[in-house]
Order: sequence, then C-alpha cells, then structure tokens
Amino acid sequence: TPYHVIISDASTQKKGLTAAGFKPLVMPPKTSQPLKAKMASAPVLTYINDYGARMPLIFRCEGNTCKVDEDQSSKG
Repeated sequence: TPYHVIISDASTQKKGLTAAGFKPLVMPPKTSQPLKAKMASAPVLTYINDYGARMPLIFRCEGNTCKVDEDQSSKG
C-alpha cells in the first residue's frame, strides 16, 4: 500500500487474546515486516483505519501462504 499502516493487535483467533510476543507496529508505505509472534492457521491482525476504528483482518493459512478471508473480515 502507498500509505502507512498501523497494526495494533495480532491474535491467533477472532476475538482472541493478543499473541505472545506481539508489539504494535507502524509499517511505512510499500514495505513488509515479519511479525515477532507465533500465529495459528487463522490469525487475525487488527489495523487502525483513517477514522481511528480498529478493523480486523482475518486470515486463512495453508502451509506458508496466508490470504485474507474477506467475508469474515468485513463482519468484524
């Protein structure tokens, strides 16, 4: 993305506790950063949108590949 992204939380499941070792981070535009937390097969990253709301991104992972589950993420 050409914008800064604030990842405020990471959990191993929807409405779960913060993953051990996770620290909130600000990602500069067009960069990537590894998470320093152990995640499960359906991790949830929470970002802060332009209005200050915390929005969940729910992923589905197979092997080393994770994709956003758009249906689940849009329900928050």
